[in-house]
Amino acid sequence: MRVGTAIVAAAAILAVGAISTAAILTVVPRYLLAQTSPTPHNGPTAQASPTGLKTSPQPYPPLTIDPSLNFAGGDFVTGTGFNDCNMHVNFAATSKRDGTGAVGKFIMTVVPTPNCGGQATGSIACLLLNGNHAVMDGWMDNPTGVFAGGAIMQASLTENDPQSYGPPVDRAGFGIAGGSPECPPAIAGSGPAIRSGAIVVSPAR
Repeated sequence: MRVGTAIVAAAAILAVGAISTAAILTVVPRYLLAQTSPTPHNGPTAQASPTGLKTSPQPYPPLTIDPSLNFAGGDFVTGTGFNDCNMHVNFAATSKRDGTGAVGKFIMTVVPTPNCGGQATGSIACLLLNGNHAVMDGWMDNPTGVFAGGAIMQASLTENDPQSYGPPVDRAGFGIAGGSPECPPAIAGSGPAIRSGAIVVSPAR
Protein backbone atom coordinates (compact mmCIF):
# COMPACT_ATOMS: atom_id res chain seq x y z
CA MET A 1 0.00 0.00 0.00
CA ARG A 2 1.28 3.44 -0.90
CA VAL A 3 2.55 5.53 1.97
CA GLY A 4 2.56 9.30 1.95
CA THR A 5 0.94 11.93 -0.21
CA ALA A 6 1.09 12.00 -3.98
CA ILE A 7 2.65 15.16 -5.38
CA VAL A 8 1.27 15.71 -8.83
CA ALA A 9 2.90 17.61 -11.67
CA ALA A 10 -0.24 19.05 -13.21
CA ALA A 11 -3.78 19.85 -12.14
CA ALA A 12 -5.13 17.71 -14.96
CA ILE A 13 -3.70 14.57 -13.38
CA LEU A 14 -5.77 12.85 -10.72
CA ALA A 15 -3.83 10.70 -8.23
CA VAL A 16 -5.59 8.28 -5.91
CA GLY A 17 -5.48 9.53 -2.34
CA ALA A 18 -4.80 12.98 -0.96
CA ILE A 19 -3.15 15.44 -3.30
CA SER A 20 -0.62 17.86 -1.92
CA THR A 21 -0.72 21.50 -2.93
CA ALA A 22 3.05 21.35 -3.39
CA ALA A 23 4.12 20.04 -6.75
CA ILE A 24 7.60 19.17 -7.87
CA LEU A 25 9.39 19.17 -11.19
CA THR A 26 12.27 20.83 -13.06
CA VAL A 27 14.01 20.91 -16.49
CA VAL A 28 17.39 20.86 -18.29
CA PRO A 29 19.57 23.51 -19.88
CA ARG A 30 18.05 25.55 -22.70
CA TYR A 31 20.05 23.88 -25.45
CA LEU A 32 18.07 20.69 -24.83
CA LEU A 33 14.81 22.54 -25.38
CA ALA A 34 15.76 23.21 -28.98
CA GLN A 35 16.65 19.62 -29.77
CA THR A 36 14.25 17.55 -31.81
CA SER A 37 13.54 13.94 -31.00
CA PRO A 38 14.84 11.39 -33.50
CA THR A 39 12.31 8.93 -34.83
CA PRO A 40 12.72 5.47 -33.26
CA HIS A 41 13.72 2.60 -35.51
CA ASN A 42 10.96 0.05 -35.93
CA GLY A 43 11.38 -2.63 -38.54
CA PRO A 44 11.98 -6.27 -39.23
CA THR A 45 15.47 -6.04 -37.73
CA ALA A 46 14.08 -5.06 -34.31
CA GLN A 47 15.43 -7.29 -31.57
CA ALA A 48 12.90 -9.46 -29.71
CA SER A 49 14.21 -8.59 -26.28
CA PRO A 50 12.46 -6.57 -23.54
CA THR A 51 15.90 -5.32 -22.47
CA GLY A 52 16.75 -4.10 -25.97
CA LEU A 53 16.72 -0.47 -24.82
CA LYS A 54 20.09 1.17 -25.35
CA THR A 55 22.18 2.06 -22.35
CA SER A 56 23.21 5.69 -22.75
CA PRO A 57 22.68 8.92 -20.85
CA GLN A 58 19.40 9.38 -22.75
CA PRO A 59 17.03 6.36 -22.90
CA TYR A 60 15.03 7.71 -25.88
CA PRO A 61 15.21 6.94 -28.72
CA PRO A 62 16.05 3.25 -28.34
CA LEU A 63 18.16 1.52 -30.97
CA THR A 64 15.23 -0.76 -31.80
CA ILE A 65 11.60 -1.27 -30.81
CA ASP A 66 10.37 -4.85 -30.62
CA PRO A 67 6.86 -4.84 -32.17
CA SER A 68 5.81 -7.79 -29.98
CA LEU A 69 6.18 -5.58 -26.87
CA ASN A 70 4.30 -2.54 -25.60
CA PHE A 71 6.48 0.54 -26.00
CA ALA A 72 6.29 4.07 -24.63
CA GLY A 73 8.99 6.68 -24.91
CA GLY A 74 9.69 10.29 -25.56
CA ASP A 75 11.89 13.31 -25.28
CA PHE A 76 9.89 16.41 -24.42
CA VAL A 77 9.33 19.44 -22.21
CA THR A 78 6.17 19.79 -20.15
CA GLY A 79 4.93 22.04 -17.37
CA THR A 80 4.86 21.09 -13.73
CA GLY A 81 1.88 23.03 -12.41
CA PHE A 82 4.17 24.60 -9.81
CA ASN A 83 5.84 28.05 -9.89
CA ASP A 84 5.60 28.07 -13.71
CA CYS A 85 8.40 25.50 -13.72
CA ASN A 86 9.12 23.43 -16.81
CA MET A 87 10.56 19.94 -16.89
CA HIS A 88 12.50 18.03 -19.52
CA VAL A 89 11.64 14.32 -19.62
CA ASN A 90 13.43 11.58 -21.52
CA PHE A 91 12.27 7.98 -21.11
CA ALA A 92 11.88 4.66 -22.90
CA ALA A 93 10.10 1.57 -21.57
CA THR A 94 8.67 -1.74 -22.73
CA SER A 95 6.32 -4.32 -21.26
CA LYS A 96 4.70 -7.53 -22.44
CA ARG A 97 1.30 -7.39 -24.13
CA ASP A 98 -0.45 -7.94 -20.76
CA GLY A 99 1.63 -5.23 -19.06
CA THR A 100 3.91 -7.56 -17.13
CA GLY A 101 7.71 -7.55 -17.40
CA ALA A 102 8.10 -3.77 -17.59
CA VAL A 103 11.64 -2.46 -18.07
CA GLY A 104 13.03 0.94 -18.94
CA LYS A 105 14.62 4.13 -17.69
CA PHE A 106 13.56 7.73 -17.19
CA ILE A 107 15.29 11.06 -16.62
CA MET A 108 13.36 14.08 -15.31
CA THR A 109 15.22 17.40 -15.11
CA VAL A 110 13.71 20.71 -14.03
CA VAL A 111 14.55 23.75 -16.12
CA PRO A 112 16.60 25.76 -13.63
CA THR A 113 15.15 29.09 -12.48
CA PRO A 114 15.28 30.81 -9.07
CA ASN A 115 12.28 28.77 -7.86
CA CYS A 116 12.81 25.60 -9.86
CA GLY A 117 15.48 22.92 -9.79
CA GLY A 118 16.19 19.23 -9.41
CA GLN A 119 16.68 15.97 -11.25
CA ALA A 120 15.48 12.40 -10.87
CA THR A 121 16.47 9.29 -12.77
CA GLY A 122 15.11 5.82 -12.26
CA SER A 123 13.74 2.53 -13.52
CA ILE A 124 10.26 1.76 -14.84
CA ALA A 125 8.34 -0.80 -12.75
CA CYS A 126 4.94 -0.75 -14.49
CA LEU A 127 3.86 0.18 -18.03
CA LEU A 128 0.25 -0.33 -19.11
CA LEU A 129 -1.08 0.72 -22.54
CA ASN A 130 -4.59 1.25 -23.86
CA GLY A 131 -4.39 2.31 -27.50
CA ASN A 132 -2.58 5.66 -27.61
CA HIS A 133 -2.68 6.12 -23.82
CA ALA A 134 -0.09 4.84 -21.32
CA VAL A 135 0.31 4.93 -17.55
CA MET A 136 3.53 4.03 -15.79
CA ASP A 137 5.45 4.32 -12.57
CA GLY A 138 8.87 3.46 -11.24
CA TRP A 139 11.55 3.94 -8.61
CA MET A 140 13.56 7.17 -8.48
CA ASP A 141 17.32 7.02 -7.82
CA ASN A 142 18.75 9.79 -5.63
CA PRO A 143 16.18 12.48 -6.53
CA THR A 144 17.25 16.08 -5.91
CA GLY A 145 15.53 19.45 -5.66
CA VAL A 146 11.76 19.36 -6.08
CA PHE A 147 11.87 15.58 -6.61
CA ALA A 148 13.43 14.89 -3.21
CA GLY A 149 10.03 14.68 -1.49
CA GLY A 150 9.09 11.30 -2.97
CA ALA A 151 10.34 7.81 -3.70
CA ILE A 152 8.50 6.95 -6.92
CA MET A 153 7.52 8.55 -10.23
CA GLN A 154 4.01 8.26 -11.66
CA ALA A 155 3.04 9.31 -15.18
CA SER A 156 0.13 9.42 -17.59
CA LEU A 157 0.81 9.94 -21.31
CA THR A 158 -1.28 10.24 -24.45
CA GLU A 159 0.07 10.37 -28.01
CA ASN A 160 -1.96 12.37 -30.56
CA ASP A 161 -4.84 13.14 -28.21
CA PRO A 162 -7.76 14.49 -30.29
CA GLN A 163 -8.88 18.09 -29.69
CA SER A 164 -12.16 19.78 -30.45
CA TYR A 165 -10.27 22.54 -32.24
CA GLY A 166 -6.91 22.16 -33.92
CA PRO A 167 -4.70 19.13 -34.56
CA PRO A 168 -4.13 16.32 -32.03
CA VAL A 169 -1.57 16.98 -29.31
CA ASP A 170 0.74 14.81 -27.19
CA ARG A 171 0.02 15.02 -23.46
CA ALA A 172 2.08 14.07 -20.42
CA GLY A 173 1.63 14.41 -16.68
CA PHE A 174 4.45 13.41 -14.33
CA GLY A 175 4.44 13.46 -10.55
CA ILE A 176 6.06 11.87 -7.53
CA ALA A 177 4.70 10.01 -4.52
CA GLY A 178 5.87 8.14 -1.46
CA GLY A 179 5.68 4.37 -1.04
CA SER A 180 6.41 1.88 -3.79
CA PRO A 181 5.28 1.35 -7.40
CA GLU A 182 1.90 -0.26 -8.03
CA CYS A 183 0.45 -1.79 -11.19
CA PRO A 184 -1.79 -0.20 -12.29
CA PRO A 185 -0.27 3.08 -11.11
CA ALA A 186 -2.45 5.29 -8.91
CA ILE A 187 -2.74 8.01 -11.55
CA ALA A 188 -5.35 8.86 -14.18
CA GLY A 189 -6.06 11.45 -16.84
CA SER A 190 -4.19 12.39 -19.99
CA GLY A 191 -1.98 15.20 -18.67
CA PRO A 192 -1.40 18.67 -20.11
CA ALA A 193 -0.19 19.24 -23.66
CA ILE A 194 3.58 18.98 -23.90
CA ARG A 195 5.37 22.22 -24.80
CA SER A 196 7.92 20.76 -27.21
CA GLY A 197 9.20 17.37 -28.29
CA ALA A 198 7.29 14.16 -28.90
CA ILE A 199 5.81 11.07 -27.24
CA VAL A 200 5.47 7.58 -28.76
CA VAL A 201 2.91 5.08 -27.41
CA SER A 202 2.92 1.79 -29.34
CA PRO A 203 0.91 -1.27 -28.21
CA ALA A 204 2.29 -4.75 -28.88
CA ARG A 205 1.25 -6.19 -32.24
